[in-house]
Amino acid sequence: MPVVYIALWVLWPIATLAGGLALAPLTGLAAILLIPFCVARLRLPLYLWPLLAFLGFAAASSSWSPQPMVWADINFSEGRFNIKSEALRVGLLVPAMAVLWVALSSATSGTKRIIRRTALLALVAQAVIVALLSAFETDALALFAPLMANSGEGVQNISRNSLIMAMAAPSLILFATLNRSGGWTLFIAVLVIALEALGLLHRGVHAGLLALVGAGLAIGLVTILPRYGFRIMGCGVAALTLLAPILFGWIARGADASLATSSMEWRLAIWRRVTDLISEAPIIGNGLGVLRTIEDRIPEGTFAGELLVPNHSHNMFLQLWVETGAVGAVCLALFLILVAWRLPDFSRLGRSGLAIAGLFGGVTAIACVSFDLWNAWWWAAVVIVGLLALVFPNPGEMETTRQASEPRTITFGGGSAITMSSVKGAPDTDESRPSGSWTISEEGAPSPLSIDRDETTRNNFNLLRLVFASMVAIYHCVKLSGVDAWTPLTAPLSVAAEIGVQGFFVLSGYLVMGSLERSSSIASYAEKRVRRVVPAYAVTVLACALGALWWVGDARADLSAVARYIVWNLSFLNFMEPNLPGVFVGNPQTEINGALWTLKIEVLFYLILPILAWILRVAGGMRWLLLVAIYVSAELWRAALEQVSASTGQAVWIELSRQLPGQMSFFIVGVAFYLWREALTWRSLLPALGVGLFLLSVTVPAAEPLRALGLGVTSLWCALAWPQLFDAARWGDLSYGVYIIHFPILQVIVALGLFASSPALASGVSAAAILLGSVLMWWTVERPSLRADSAYRKGV
Repeated sequence: MPVVYIALWVLWPIATLAGGLALAPLTGLAAILLIPFCVARLRLPLYLWPLLAFLGFAAASSSWSPQPMVWADINFSEGRFNIKSEALRVGLLVPAMAVLWVALSSATSGTKRIIRRTALLALVAQAVIVALLSAFETDALALFAPLMANSGEGVQNISRNSLIMAMAAPSLILFATLNRSGGWTLFIAVLVIALEALGLLHRGVHAGLLALVGAGLAIGLVTILPRYGFRIMGCGVAALTLLAPILFGWIARGADASLATSSMEWRLAIWRRVTDLISEAPIIGNGLGVLRTIEDRIPEGTFAGELLVPNHSHNMFLQLWVETGAVGAVCLALFLILVAWRLPDFSRLGRSGLAIAGLFGGVTAIACVSFDLWNAWWWAAVVIVGLLALVFPNPGEMETTRQASEPRTITFGGGSAITMSSVKGAPDTDESRPSGSWTISEEGAPSPLSIDRDETTRNNFNLLRLVFASMVAIYHCVKLSGVDAWTPLTAPLSVAAEIGVQGFFVLSGYLVMGSLERSSSIASYAEKRVRRVVPAYAVTVLACALGALWWVGDARADLSAVARYIVWNLSFLNFMEPNLPGVFVGNPQTEINGALWTLKIEVLFYLILPILAWILRVAGGMRWLLLVAIYVSAELWRAALEQVSASTGQAVWIELSRQLPGQMSFFIVGVAFYLWREALTWRSLLPALGVGLFLLSVTVPAAEPLRALGLGVTSLWCALAWPQLFDAARWGDLSYGVYIIHFPILQVIVALGLFASSPALASGVSAAAILLGSVLMWWTVERPSLRADSAYRKGV
């Protein structure tokens, strides 16, 4: 029996390429073929009654609708069998789904495996087709022009496929990551979501982006609250259904189609007009198809001459209200609540639960901004994808694989102890010597420090951090010097400096997560963070202030400004007071230490990490979903603020995009690789994929959301898999010192005029001064501030 459903997936790429209109009749045909085998097992559960009541009332509302309604056009002698009623077409999908559900419920594990593989291939094929059509849109439209009424139909088909892919993205990821390790799972999930998001951004299909966000939020909800997640979701969407006129009416207040310059502004004007129409018949609605009778046109502006309401409201919840009123809304809300209460706990569903949650969240998001409520092909696509939830292996079937492939739970203190299963890292309480392959033992106390230095420093973390810090310092040298001949170098070095900062964040995610896991308590973790970061930072800030008071009269004359500088900078809020009175006023830039802006991001990450670790522990085996959600949210935050900056011309939005949570994707990649460090193998395609994604993100601006993933894989591969190239910490761990002191040193040399007279000599003096200052900072401030058992002290 399930072979009929398999046939649907075989035809899926062809049907979607044609715009998806064939999906509804194909679903109906599949159900008709299966009825003889399933009719005896069909039941009408309680939760379906409100849905049937809603569909029946919607059909009845056509009797008072101003839109003429034709139910069907049937003439067997002429070979015509067309269902004209939209409500009837959608309504027939309910029994069709029930028949397919019963058929799949009896499928064997082998049949389910075939369905999974067929569906995966079909979704990948569709993704490739959509990518090719988007990349070569003009040529594709010309190729298929004889099959279309106009080119607009082809453009709409491509965008429609993009939305289908967004809706099916959770199932695609879940199939592609089945039986894979946590590291590969995270990599594939981020890659799929990033590619989907890039395609949707390229086409301007914002509804698809909302679908990805909605799916992520829904999956996160059931992961964090496995017992009540589905119920909260069902009640939440039920509330959205009941309150739609109030909520969307408030959002659309003041919208005017004549002033609209974008499709979103036009959509808001549509919502405003529809909410006005809802108020005319709030109880039983205005009848099915009422929006098609509105012939008002936009009098002026960008969309002058267009229909104010083009056939539907571009919001299914508002369309439900305007056509069926409060009666229809109550019926559908009751159906949603009953379904949510009918679903078992997420912990009993495993990946099937993830697929259901992702589909529910994505479809809800799309329903808020797109499609006609009675779009039969769309609901057929939802049904076909939704039925995939039945073909995932049961959680019990995957338990052995999960226990073997996933890292243990994060714990602190007496609950468990950390021991070492291979000698690639040090079991030290400080993160400077990263662990290579750690396991958790049940001995109840931390293991002793018994690994000597030769076995704990065979990695390239110190070298990488020094390289990243030097990249930032070199960029600032060129930028601050004001040397005209170096101007062409500014742009490429700016990218290099940005990569240096982002690389720091990746390494911090990996190393500090290890430090947290190895800490006996949160207090111990906090103490280590303070000892490592604050003393050198405070000395740098105070030294600059004292130097200004000693040499600059304006600073002595304005002690309140100096005090403000000290207070704000010691609070890591450098942007509040970046300057000192009279200092560097003749330089191209007057900031005292423009490199310190990243430290507040680092400190915020330190504060967030214990909370994140607790949530990851609660999430258990589903922690990768949370990490993916954080990654995607960070990239969406940054992209959204960059677009706001581009549209408003205000640079402040760019600055905000560079803060948290915009940088969280880099930290989270490091955290993820630490959590799955035992399951990862570098003798695979992973390094090549990472380097490829990193190079792509640097050379193609549209691929920048992939940089955190590519840079993370590349930098950690260099740090962990390569043989040690050079022991950068032999004379001291200088990377932190180089980073925090290079800017004021360069500013002093610029102020002395050395760059103006001899750029080469000034560069050499700057490098020597920075190196000497870093060594002195290490031996006089950083190292004495560390705990006696720190690997930093023992390793140098």
